[in-house]
Amino acid sequence: MYVTGAVRDTTNPRSGSFAANLNNVSQAANANVQQQSATGSVTPGTVYTLSYFAQAAYGPSGIGQVQIAFLNSGGGILPGSPQFSNIPSSAAYVGYTQNFTAPANASAIFLGFNSVTGAVVNASSHVYVDDVSFAPVPEPTSLALLALAGAGMLRRRNAQFRA
Repeated sequence: MYVTGAVRDTTNPRSGSFAANLNNVSQAANANVQQQSATGSVTPGTVYTLSYFAQAAYGPSGIGQVQIAFLNSGGGILPGSPQFSNIPSSAAYVGYTQNFTAPANASAIFLGFNSVTGAVVNASSHVYVDDVSFAPVPEPTSLALLALAGAGMLRRRNAQFRA
C-alpha cells in the first residue's frame, strides 16, 4: 500500500509517489500533510514498514516529525498511538525506515508529517518529504517459499545447460 494524497511540489522533488513541501515560518504553528488508509486495510499483529525520504532545515524552535497512529474500525485512535519520530536536519534527502506492529483491533493507519515551530521570534521549520510507502513486512514463510522457488528455477536452468 502506498500512502498518497499530497500534490507533488516541484520545488524540490526526490522522485517518488508522494511529495510534500512543509515550509513553516510562523510562530507556534504546525504545517502538516496527513493521510489515512481505508478501514480494513491493516491486519492486527502484522508488522508494517514505513519508509520515506526527507530533507529538513530548522531555525529557532523548529522541528520536523513523522506521526503514525493505528485506528480501529470506527476511526478511533488505539492505545499506544500516535507515535512521533523526529526528522533530523539534513542538506540532502536521507532515507528513513521504521517498523510498526499493528495492535489488536487495528483496522487503518493514520500517517502525518509535521513541520512545527515554537512561540519564538523568527521560528522556522522546513521539511521536504518524498517516496513514502507503508507496507506489510513479508512473513518468514513467504520469504522461504520465494527462496525455494528461486533455487528450484536456478537448478532447472543449470540442468538445461548441462544437457
